[in-house]
Amino acid sequence: MSPAAAANVEESGASPTDDVLALLGGTRTKASLLAECLDGADDDRAEGWRDYVDAVCDAALSRARRQASRTGERFGLQRLEEAGVDID
Repeated sequence: MSPAAAANVEESGASPTDDVLALLGGTRTKASLLAECLDGADDDRAEGWRDYVDAVCDAALSRARRQASRTGERFGLQRLEEAGVDID
């Protein structure tokens, strides 16, 4: 996570863990997470929020890939793809 993203998380109280789980659970999309993060954000914070969303998506993808390699279950990867996360 970039320093700008980390600063946004610290200031806002955002929960990367909760956002990863929401993506994996299919209750959140990449677009909806970004929209929520950017809603009301100052222009100088926007890039940090984009970095945050990318980092959350990367963490969710890493977790889903680990699960798929351990169990053969690709459901998490399918959910992420449906959520707009590039899984390639």
